[in-house]
Amino acid sequence: RLLRIVSSNHFDYTICTCIITNAILIGAQCQHSISEASALPAADATMGQPLAFKVAEFIFLIIFAAELIARILAHRLYFFLMADWRWNVFDTIIVSMHLMDVIL
Repeated sequence: RLLRIVSSNHFDYTICTCIITNAILIGAQCQHSISEASALPAADATMGQPLAFKVAEFIFLIIFAAELIARILAHRLYFFLMADWRWNVFDTIIVSMHLMDVIL
């Protein structure tokens, strides 16, 4: 059943929408950082991101981690042996690095 879900077009479209939305969020974060850095004196430019950005980033982390876990549980070892194994390894590294960033 889980394999059928993670292999469905609906699941792929949903994750693709999340990836695009996350990319837009990253762009907004960069724009905000640039605006803040140019508007504030150098000493105040390191104030950080607004809470809304941090919350949205954390929500996307949960979504992407859940997607990764679901795909690994559905495909098991084949997840790292299938035709798209390079993308799967890349995805695993990216999500793991983001998790480590949040934990540490």
